[in-house]
Amino acid sequence: MAGYMKKYRVIFTLLLTSLLVVLGFTFHNNEQVVLAKGTKIDIQVGEKYLKGYLNNSSAATSLKKKLPLTTVFVRGGAGLDENTADLNFKLSN
Repeated sequence: MAGYMKKYRVIFTLLLTSLLVVLGFTFHNNEQVVLAKGTKIDIQVGEKYLKGYLNNSSAATSLKKKLPLTTVFVRGGAGLDENTADLNFKLSN
């Protein structure tokens, strides 16, 4: 059970971190620019449900076109405590 919880926590952390990158803030010339809220999204990780936003960036727009989306996470290599998922498509930038 502890292994399951650790795996779940890692997946949750990775997904949340990924969302923050897509949704979050951009930095330019040491100034923080907050991007406008765009599209509300619902995220499911296992039995948990989260709410989030996709901003108006080109990467978020290309991701939005692929929703709903299901990904399979793969455990990182030796010594890495992270899981990753391949989107199987490129995001515009």
